[in-house]
Amino acid sequence: MIESRCGLCCSTCAYREPYHCGGCMETQGHPFHGECPVAVCAQKRGLDHCGQCEGFPCVLLMEYSCDKEHGDKPIGERIRNCREWQKESASAGFRFGGVNFYSPEPERLLDYYKKLGLRVVEEVAPGDEYFGASLALMGCDTPVMWIWRCPEGSQSKNNLCFTTHGKLAEVYQAIREAGVECDPPSRAPWGGMELLLEDPDGNTILFL
Repeated sequence: MIESRCGLCCSTCAYREPYHCGGCMETQGHPFHGECPVAVCAQKRGLDHCGQCEGFPCVLLMEYSCDKEHGDKPIGERIRNCREWQKESASAGFRFGGVNFYSPEPERLLDYYKKLGLRVVEEVAPGDEYFGASLALMGCDTPVMWIWRCPEGSQSKNNLCFTTHGKLAEVYQAIREAGVECDPPSRAPWGGMELLLEDPDGNTILFL
């Protein structure tokens, strides 16, 4: 199972619990110690991990993996992990390509998610009968969502969840400033704060 962009096994990392680190994938390249250039590089290239890169293993990854003081134990372990993850994904024959949204008004739905801060990766000409657009999180080229004009009887209902890594209040403020009406974050039964939205088609979006 892929655990990081660089091949580090987060599940066995000694810093995970003491520093409440979510790892580079969950934090979009910003684990407990700050921005990770290896993770950011992979994300910008739309890669799940470094093993998918044509330049693998690059000098930057080698330096991280083989550093005598802060590198892997044993040396080069994350490079070997990336190779294994690539073999596993190749044998599976597929990778995540995003969630499909079918809407009678895809243009309106696209405008809504752009206001929430998602970035358009690809958009078919508005005159196309299927419309079609893919959206990704900022700083990443891998789509998380596809919006299509709804074939009859195919309108979807989805539930999305996004983590804000402790910045829920800032996300709420940005969403309100973009013109999206919503109630402020509230305390959830499990004890944390949540921001619940509903898009124009009735799909729910939860920010934690």
